[in-house]
Amino acid sequence: MASLKQHIEWLIAEAEHDYVSLSLIIGAANKADEADPNLNQMQRTLALIGKLLDHGFQAVDLADHGKCVPWPNQDRASILRRIEEAWRRSGELEIAFDFWFDLPKSRR
Repeated sequence: MASLKQHIEWLIAEAEHDYVSLSLIIGAANKADEADPNLNQMQRTLALIGKLLDHGFQAVDLADHGKCVPWPNQDRASILRRIEEAWRRSGELEIAFDFWFDLPKSRR
């Protein structure tokens, strides 16, 4: 097991090489030593996404040729709401690879 801080550091390191999927964030949020047992998996994941956004991550759509396009609205609440609505509508397994995040080099 690892602390949430270690998971965040790992996700930042991962972002240096590739885009970060919601699936990786779900795993990190729920495997952290201090994962709050009073929160469900979605709540823990959304909390971690909020922390990643605070670290400069952006929500993106994948594009051709290994590129990505940042969502036009990078407002924290809007991103979290969009993911939560999709999660509630379709379930974790259906959306785990539908949402992606990038950490632009200028924010590392």
